[in-house]
Amino acid sequence: YSGTGVSGTTFNPVTAGVGTHTITYKHTDANSCSDSATQTIKVNGLPTVSQSSLSPVCVDQAAFTLSGGVPSGGTYLGNGVSSNSFSPGAAGVGTHSIIYSFTDSNSCSDSVVQTIKVNALPAVSMSSLSPVCINQAVFTLSGGSPGGGSYSGSGVNSNSFSPGMAGVGTHNIVYSYTDGNSCTNKDSTNQVVNAQPTVTLSSFSPIHANSGLLTLSGGSPSGGTYFGSNISSGWFDPAVAGAGTHTINYFYIDTNGCSDTASQEIVVDDTLNSTSEMVFGTHKIVVFPNPSLGISNVNLSVELSSVSYKLESMQGKLIQEKNIGNASRFQLLLPDEVGVYILSIYSNGEFINRIRLLRQ
Repeated sequence: YSGTGVSGTTFNPVTAGVGTHTITYKHTDANSCSDSATQTIKVNGLPTVSQSSLSPVCVDQAAFTLSGGVPSGGTYLGNGVSSNSFSPGAAGVGTHSIIYSFTDSNSCSDSVVQTIKVNALPAVSMSSLSPVCINQAVFTLSGGSPGGGSYSGSGVNSNSFSPGMAGVGTHNIVYSYTDGNSCTNKDSTNQVVNAQPTVTLSSFSPIHANSGLLTLSGGSPSGGTYFGSNISSGWFDPAVAGAGTHTINYFYIDTNGCSDTASQEIVVDDTLNSTSEMVFGTHKIVVFPNPSLGISNVNLSVELSSVSYKLESMQGKLIQEKNIGNASRFQLLLPDEVGVYILSIYSNGEFINRIRLLRQ
C-alpha cells in the first residue's frame, strides 16, 4: 500500500489529515509482473465542541440538569454527574471537572472540559434564649452568628420577637445566614414564653379616717406586695390619706419572674365617731371617746396579763410608756397638745394591737 498517511499496511488518519486521499495497492507476482489498483478514503474532521462556563453552586443545592454544551445532544461525565444531571451533594465541596462529549453524524466525536466549584455552607450558630413573660415588650433578637443574618418563627417580625403575638408556649426561632457565595445555612433554638400569674385582690370595706392603721390583706397568691399612696410595709394609713376614694394595689411576681397587679379602691370617711375599734388577729381595741378632749377609755377584748402601752407622736416620738399589769380596760390621759397619736398595746412584752387617737 502507498499513499498519504500510509505506513506499511497501516493508514493513519491523523497523519493524512482531513480530506479525501488516494490509496494505491500494488502487487508483483512470481514472474516479476506487477499491477496496481487505487481507492479513495475520506477522513472526516472532528465536530467542534464547546461548553459554556458553569457557575459555582452550594453543596446543599438540589441536583440539576447540565447545559451549555454545543452542539446540543451530547453527554456529560464527571464526579457527581448521572444521566446528564449534576448533584453538588454527591460531588462534595471542591472544584470538579465536567466533560462534555459529542458524536456527529459521521460517528466522529470530541469533548471539552469545564470546571464547576461546589462551595461549602457557612458555619451558623444560634445561642440559647432566656424565657420571657407574655407581657414583655417586643425586643430585638440576638445571638445568631455570623452577624447580619435574619430571624424567623412564630412572633418574629423584622428580627424582633413579640411574646404577646407568639403566645404562651415554646416557640422555635430560626436564624438564617447567607455568605458571600450566596450559600445559606441556619440554626435554631427555642424561645419559652411564660404566662402571667393570676393576681386578685379582695374588695375593702369603707373605713374611718381615725380608725387607725389598716393591715392590708386579700391579695392572692400570697407573698406579694401592697403599694400606693399612704401605704407602707403592708399598712394603709387612712388619717394621712384623708377622706375620699383611694387605690390599693397588690403586686405579685412568680417563680418565672412574671408578674401582674390587681387593684381595689378603699373609701375613707372623715366623719368622726365617738368610738373607734381596731382588730388585729384575735385582739380588738375599743377606744372612747375618740376624738377626745384629753381622756380616753381603752377596752380590750379579753383580760390580758402584764399589759403595757406606748403612746407616740405621728413622727415616732415616745410621749408616754406605762405598765398596767393584768387588765381588760384602762384609762388614758392624752397630752395637752392637739394632734394625732399612736397607741400601741403589749402583753408580756409582745405586741397586741395599735390604734390611732385624735386629741382635740
